[in-house]
Amino acid sequence: MVDGVLAMQGARPVARAVAIANAVRKPRRTATTASALMIGLALVAFFFILGDSIKASVSGSIEEGLRADYVISVDGFAGGFSPALAEDLKAQWGIGLQGSSGAEEKRNG
Repeated sequence: MVDGVLAMQGARPVARAVAIANAVRKPRRTATTASALMIGLALVAFFFILGDSIKASVSGSIEEGLRADYVISVDGFAGGFSPALAEDLKAQWGIGLQGSSGAEEKRNG
């Protein structure tokens, strides 16, 4: 079986012979290594799927709970909007502000 796998991969004859000899001489070590690789791959796949699932769940919850046509936000943690922006938007006809975090006002006030 090992011979067939290495032949398909195009291994060099010397490397192929050494690999076959090691697999035959220490099959337990070969099996342990293969098991560790499978467990590692399963863990990576599990966390990838878990992260993607959490991302989709949170995104869906936000979209269901958000009833605004437009949302003004800032990417990242630094910076923010001027408190004057909320006042300017309130003054515009047809724009209603539902809520504001007020973080800028607290920091500046």
